[in-house]
Amino acid sequence: PYYIQESSELIESQLEALIVRNFFGEEAFYLAFLKKDPLIRKAIQLIETGKATPVAVVKGEYV
Repeated sequence: PYYIQESSELIESQLEALIVRNFFGEEAFYLAFLKKDPLIRKAIQLIETGKATPVAVVKGEYV
């Protein structure tokens, strides 16, 4: 029960994405599955703020 409780958000996200895939296809699956991914969210934030350029990465300004 502990691991299920700890993984409940991931399980719920995967289940939702699988249901979406059944209705809308593979592309929709990845959109639904990755929308809560913290790495993807951070990447989007960096792109939107202009900190995801090669120069920013070299200078360490992407944090």
